[in-house]
Amino acid sequence: MNHRSPPATLNEDVLFEVFRQIGRSIRNSEEGELCDTETTALARCARVCKAFQEPALRVLWEYLPSILPLLRLLAPHFHKLSNGRIGYGASVPHHTYVLSEIPDDVQWARFSRYASYIRVLHEKYSPRKCKHQAQESPDDSDDEGAYAPGRIILPSVWFILSRKAEGKPLLPALRELDWTLHSLDYLELFRVLAGPSLLGLSTRLHDLYIPSREEERIIMPLVVRTLAYSSPNLQKLEVCDEDSLRGVFALSKLRALEIDAPLDTDALQDAKLDTLQHLESLTLSICRFSDDATSRRKPTPLRHLKSLDVRYWDWPSGSQSMVPFSAPTLSSLRVHHSGISRTAAYQSLSTELAECFPTVVSVNLEFSATSTPYEDEHVLPPWDFSRALQPFTALSSVRHFSITNDLDHLPRTSQDLRRIVDAWSYLSTLTVACPSHSKPWLNIGELANLARCATQLRELRLDHLCISQDDLYIIRRGQWITGSLRPTDSVKVLRVDRLVFDRGLGTGDLDLSKLARFVLALYPRIDTRRSRSASPAPHCEWNRALVVIDATRCQQRA
Repeated sequence: MNHRSPPATLNEDVLFEVFRQIGRSIRNSEEGELCDTETTALARCARVCKAFQEPALRVLWEYLPSILPLLRLLAPHFHKLSNGRIGYGASVPHHTYVLSEIPDDVQWARFSRYASYIRVLHEKYSPRKCKHQAQESPDDSDDEGAYAPGRIILPSVWFILSRKAEGKPLLPALRELDWTLHSLDYLELFRVLAGPSLLGLSTRLHDLYIPSREEERIIMPLVVRTLAYSSPNLQKLEVCDEDSLRGVFALSKLRALEIDAPLDTDALQDAKLDTLQHLESLTLSICRFSDDATSRRKPTPLRHLKSLDVRYWDWPSGSQSMVPFSAPTLSSLRVHHSGISRTAAYQSLSTELAECFPTVVSVNLEFSATSTPYEDEHVLPPWDFSRALQPFTALSSVRHFSITNDLDHLPRTSQDLRRIVDAWSYLSTLTVACPSHSKPWLNIGELANLARCATQLRELRLDHLCISQDDLYIIRRGQWITGSLRPTDSVKVLRVDRLVFDRGLGTGDLDLSKLARFVLALYPRIDTRRSRSASPAPHCEWNRALVVIDATRCQQRA
């Protein structure tokens, strides 16, 4: 008996995988724009024969960077108004699209067929992108490139399509939706596009389309309720307003929540996020604290949270709690603070974080400046990193630590890194970045200090390594050979994004062979392949040094 699959089914599956390899580059292309070569190839394959048509169309329409190709199937009823360019803000042109008549049955059947293929839709446009280039864009251009105007699809289009769909989702297979909104269309839009298969939704309001505060308070909770009803399996939600919090608790399957809007701690604690039994990832920004300067509400427990990314824009005026949540199983914590602070204030925050997240494994701390600092940095007392981070060092579970300091007024000492590594004897990965400092501080001596105390460190990632005149002298003369260096066998990856030279020095002054021998003396088991792949610039001086390290290692073995 022949148990083989029917030839047509087998052929279609094979063809689908072949065409899918062609279609991968469409979604991976820069900025989500269609890759013309691959798109054209798939369109031609769909026209070869009936056997090619269905699998090629499935791949071709699976991902769309714009809704316009689908809506243009309803032409000539769907069209752009010839004199309908409206502007929001100064000198910002917009194309306005309308649906002048209800599609007939033939048009609707064709539209529905192609709509059923779409699984990922990213509708992004940037009117501000062409704000100063609008004069160079032809008036009748429909191009969506660098000089493209903004687009407005009138709400009446979604209203007509929702009536034609008779309550069914317009895109029945849609799993991921990313949409840039303006204040005219979001409620009717989600009623049309959201369906049971939708798993991820990301929305943002362009800053040229700022609705009133009252409008947000009314509409956004309705949007969330619509999603809870039409997309009960939604797992990922990214929104740009705080009013959505009032309805998020209804999304029972939600796993990841990102709110790109300034929030206050009271609103977060009143949002009933503890009812989301599947919530694992949370990203938010906090800029306001309880009105009662003496209040310290008990943190809301999020028992299944694994990852928390929180940004603080301000400090409380009193003893208010700064951490609105607790998570006994949290493994990844990222804290970004904008503004100037005192050591004691950050130590209080560190204490709260350590108490609320006792099992955290990965800690990422970032410090950056705001355009309007809260205090005069010249009158602040000296900043003490070791004291500010001391509560974190009591957590024995930490294995990965990253610190990014973009504030020149927060001084660092050569002992800060060593104290961090000494405090966490089981630390596996250490990342240090100081992106815009005018005075680099990670030098050759830091490598030697870390080698002395790094007992369990596996990966060391530095955004810079400063080479001074003294370092060059030591490396050239080989004085480190007779010095009291203490190598470590644990470090396998040593990443340096860039080498920074003191004034008057350059790459021509550096003897890479001597630097290679110095690094090998400290870190004899360094994996140059992994260290090189971690470096962002393929031709940077550090990558050249890694090549010399490989050659030096081969010579030593010979």
